[in-house]
Amino acid sequence: MDRPRSAARRAGKAPVRKSNRAVTMESLASDFATITGIAPEYDEAFQAVLAQAVLYLAGRTLRPLEIRRREFLGHVNWKFRVNADVLGAFYAGAANRGITFHYHYKKAIQRAFDVADRALLEEVLNEKGVSAGDAAVLMKQFDPTPAERTVAILREECEAPTKLRREVGERNIRREILSALFAAFVWVSLPEREMHQHFDPEFSSNEYHASFWHQLHARSPTLFNRENALHVRRVAARMIASKGLSEVRAELCAAIRDHYTQINNYGFFAVLIEHAEIDGRAVEWELAADIALFAEKHRQFVLDKAYFRWKDVRSETMAHVPGVDPSIAQFELVNEGFTYRDCFVLAKDGQVQGLLMILQKNERDETLIPCPACRSQDVQGNSYPSLGVRSWECNNLLCPDRSKYNRGKRYSFKGLAMQQAIEDPLNEIPVASVRRWSRDVVDDVSDPEIVDMLLRHYSMNGDVVKVTGWPQFSKADLGRRVVHLKTPAGSEEDAFWSGPFFSRYIHRAKKAKACGEVLRQGNLTVHVGDSGEVLRTLRAGSVDGAVTSPPYYNAREYSQWPNMYCHLHDMFDIAAEVFRVLKPGAPYLYNVFDYFDNERTVVFSAMGQKRVLLSAYTVDVFRRAGFELTGCVVWDKGEIEGKRGFNAGNFSPYYQAPFNCWEHVLAFRKPGRDSKAAPPSEVIRQKPVIKMVRGENKHGHSAPFPDRIPELLAALVPSGSVVLDPFAGSLTTGRVALRRGLRAICIERSREYCELGLRMLQDEAVVPPRQLGLFAEGYIEESRSIS
Repeated sequence: MDRPRSAARRAGKAPVRKSNRAVTMESLASDFATITGIAPEYDEAFQAVLAQAVLYLAGRTLRPLEIRRREFLGHVNWKFRVNADVLGAFYAGAANRGITFHYHYKKAIQRAFDVADRALLEEVLNEKGVSAGDAAVLMKQFDPTPAERTVAILREECEAPTKLRREVGERNIRREILSALFAAFVWVSLPEREMHQHFDPEFSSNEYHASFWHQLHARSPTLFNRENALHVRRVAARMIASKGLSEVRAELCAAIRDHYTQINNYGFFAVLIEHAEIDGRAVEWELAADIALFAEKHRQFVLDKAYFRWKDVRSETMAHVPGVDPSIAQFELVNEGFTYRDCFVLAKDGQVQGLLMILQKNERDETLIPCPACRSQDVQGNSYPSLGVRSWECNNLLCPDRSKYNRGKRYSFKGLAMQQAIEDPLNEIPVASVRRWSRDVVDDVSDPEIVDMLLRHYSMNGDVVKVTGWPQFSKADLGRRVVHLKTPAGSEEDAFWSGPFFSRYIHRAKKAKACGEVLRQGNLTVHVGDSGEVLRTLRAGSVDGAVTSPPYYNAREYSQWPNMYCHLHDMFDIAAEVFRVLKPGAPYLYNVFDYFDNERTVVFSAMGQKRVLLSAYTVDVFRRAGFELTGCVVWDKGEIEGKRGFNAGNFSPYYQAPFNCWEHVLAFRKPGRDSKAAPPSEVIRQKPVIKMVRGENKHGHSAPFPDRIPELLAALVPSGSVVLDPFAGSLTTGRVALRRGLRAICIERSREYCELGLRMLQDEAVVPPRQLGLFAEGYIEESRSIS
């Protein structure tokens, strides 16, 4: 079984033997100097804490100096990452043999190298089940740094610190380094239990646990409630067809509020929406978008946190968006809820069978968590590593886990829970399951496979899992208890959809009409200018279809906005203009990706980084502009390079995240009696445009989309039709249109990209060379409407 038993537990402990040397400030300082050749340095605050500890420990004897030397130099190796290179080589050698190690094994291996414990490493490999041959090869790479070199590195670092995160300023870096090291030395000089007894104000001999996790469980049992660890809901196609989209959406919104209230913090909510058609529309896409947006934003309340700079958000938004009434928008209210994690596309033979959405509850919890290393409750709330996930920093100056430059240990309950889950063998996820769900486009998957994945990846042994609308959902042999809930009765439309959140950006812009520079190349018309301004010059009902990939919010140098409200306002205004110029029934294909960024509507720092619901925002914005969503083409980009799906060898719950391999090509339509055919809700496999070669952009545009996307539109309109791309980039749509005998209007604000597109057009010889010119005289025309 891939879990630590004695090895990992022994990794944090050293033999407890005593010397005859008494605990005094002088004896500790003298022994530290004997080992390092440097006298300890510290400030008055440290001296006061040390004096209290020495007074408490008076009468006790120190451990033998040789044991303390070994343990202390192990701390130095750990803090300074002295063995990083040899450890890297060890893990690389293991990976070449298909061997990975989870968190607890890595912790034991780290200790084996840092304290030069060859027997410990052999024990880890044995418990891991590594073959004798592989173990022999790996043991040859056991080459820890000699103690003399560790001391030399310590002395060098004190004289010339490396890799400081910020300017030194008034800081005495040498003293901070020596303070952190002396704290570790004091800690290893006595048995850990006695140190815990001093720093833990609630210490009780009868209730003491060597394991911090078991100690915390005994002290704060409510933190460990797992009665609602995972909720699963299935939305069947027949239910959607019988009730209709509006009623199902209203029911799900009401249910989401209930699920959020009930689910344990850091627990998951999974929603499976079956493919369903109503009047030729694949409505699972609209339903999924609405669920995701509502789940993330449905809670509206006053947030009294310094990081919520709502006045700055209000100022930025009102400077960009005309017509915002602050009394209606109520920027002082925050909108939060579940955190959107992933959406798996379940496909068969290239057709979408369903969407499996994963959401997580990360709600602020101010319950104080003592330091796992020293058990001190002298901790302060540190920054939230992500919204809703509280982290802490230890203030105890004698904590052994202070950083190299004397910062307190940082930790969170969520991180500790994830690490602890690795210990239980019933939480171990088979490698085959991790590989099966390593991408978020999954082919030919069965219901039992989905059930197995949800239980293994998003719940733990002993959890209670509650299921709605899925009678066949059961897997008791995984150690989870499955409870089936009844589907509640219908509900009315939630007030959220007409609330303050949307009034912050759903407004028309006040823009002038301006064609900018206009270039005609046969049946291609290129406008170099602002899309909102150019669109206002086009005649209403003059375009047969549109396709584009818009500038993503703050994803590129050319697409920067103060916050998400400003971006959505611009997208709404342009969507409304495209709606106006399209003919009734005309299709509009819109390529977007739910990437990672900070919306800057709650917090401006890195803690606001998350998956941006660009597709869900788009569906809502386009609906408000008048469009109807007919479906979505899934652009599967294949094997994606990246670290998101990397679980660091931890095959246990909460560590699994798929590679995000697909993008939306949302299929909208302007309602009308002359409705054109919509593209099927299918999966197309298409590699992205290769633009980077040996670090150089050979394409010229930073985010081109492949010809396959505008070709989807070309298949929907008859020859000779007029097609539009309001964010044309390097004119991919224009080139495809000319090949397919269509007329094209391309709008692009960058002259550089327009010139790039025209050069590519000339290279293709889609139109005779004599017709081509890079904005040469005679091709720049006065502003006029396109008929």
